[in-house]
Amino acid sequence: MSEIIVPSKRIVALDSQILNTIQLCARKVKLSLVDNYGPSMKPSYLETGGLMHTCLEAYYTMLRDGASWKDAVQFGIIAGKKYSISFSISTEEIDTVLYQFTEYTEFYRTEGWIPLDIERPFSAVLYDSPTLQIIWEGRIDLTIKIQGYGEKVFWVDHKTQKRNQELSPLANQFMGYCWFTGTYSGIVNKIGFQKTLAREDRFKRPMVNYSKVRIEEWETNTLIWVGYLLDYIDSGIWPANFTSCDKYAGCVFQEVCTKDPDMRQYTLDKKYLIHEPWNPAGELK
Repeated sequence: MSEIIVPSKRIVALDSQILNTIQLCARKVKLSLVDNYGPSMKPSYLETGGLMHTCLEAYYTMLRDGASWKDAVQFGIIAGKKYSISFSISTEEIDTVLYQFTEYTEFYRTEGWIPLDIERPFSAVLYDSPTLQIIWEGRIDLTIKIQGYGEKVFWVDHKTQKRNQELSPLANQFMGYCWFTGTYSGIVNKIGFQKTLAREDRFKRPMVNYSKVRIEEWETNTLIWVGYLLDYIDSGIWPANFTSCDKYAGCVFQEVCTKDPDMRQYTLDKKYLIHEPWNPAGELK
């Protein structure tokens, strides 16, 4: 009787950040997500954005649990101050975020949002076969019902920004939320840090809407990109995409790629740190 060999099953877990990186540049995937290299200092926009998210998480959790608006605001400020203790950004930047948080809560004091889940991590099977399983993971900032919209549920993504900019509805993050939740409408909760603009110009909530067929197209597209990732892994070849070097304020690894190949490891060792591996969903609850 001939031996039946069952190939081992590969499991790939990814989120929008990983998928974005695959689509940008294979070499960046290798450096940041396989070897776990990153900048020696956390970019300031990540710290200010993380601080605002912490304040909002505390604020909406308190409102959902029945606290008064005033107590929810105070709890958000306390949570933010505690979270910012280890930050490298200046006290002035921290105070600016806390000021914008209080401005935001005052501006939306009478909003008709009914908070449901706050900072909800998720992990769900996107594709499954005898040889390959693809898991889509992430964390949704907020899900809500809105007074006057019945039982319809919306996902919400908080976006902080220092200047006005339009966000593409083609974002993997947004379409991934729709795929997971089965809710094809979401709200981008834009929070501006501009000091010279009025509240109504700093705080905006554009809605993004999708059809079922577009989300199905995104799902198929994601499977194709995972196929490219597996090809990179199997071949050990991670080609650079030089058309992506100047996107999003510039790739953090430009200094590596501008060096000759035999000098790149030295540059990585001298100017970058090895960080904890990226965990798409964080700790699942």
